Amino acid sequence: MSNDVNLQLEVQYQWQEATKTNIPGVYTLSSANWNQVAAHFPPVARSQWLNLLAELKWTEIEVFEVPAAPFANFENLARSVERMRDAEQALRNGDWNAVLTHCRAAMEAAAKAEARKDEIKKGFELLFASAFPEHAKKAADLDEFAKALSEYAHLGRHEAFPALQITRSEAEFVYTSTLGFFALLGRRLADTKAMNPSG
Repeated sequence: MSNDVNLQLEVQYQWQEATKTNIPGVYTLSSANWNQVAAHFPPVARSQWLNLLAELKWTEIEVFEVPAAPFANFENLARSVERMRDAEQALRNGDWNAVLTHCRAAMEAAAKAEARKDEIKKGFELLFASAFPEHAKKAADLDEFAKALSEYAHLGRHEAFPALQITRSEAEFVYTSTLGFFALLGRRLADTKAMNPSG
């Protein structure tokens, strides 16, 4: 949800009229009548609406955040952030397959930008080596994690046959896992850059 919220209340109702007869306590009923009334309300600002949902303890969706600061210094991750915004929107819209597709695209975008080509494998290796220069095993293990997560997210591709139905719980798992992946990556890149500003 990115716009103001427009609310409309629509009421549909039926009724019958009761008429007294000459017999005490006995009534005759008319045929059923039907009516519909709609009431429109002024738009509610998105920020106010989110505050109201919080007050109501509404948990239709949680808002997951990744600190933006670490990404600001790395232009190569800008495309990944865009794809994660797409994944967030898909999650809000209930398009579970698209959540997986966008998360996978976000990871691939980071790798492709690092390699400057479509060499995803090489891009991941370079990216993780930059984020974890102090120990090769950390980079290698994160590379394995990224491959597994990317492969699972590939289940969301729409051209799969027979089509795989992705559930909300699976979409949330991939979304939060990918956010965690980028949160770690962004902070580590920021840390290594701070230790080696000329690099």
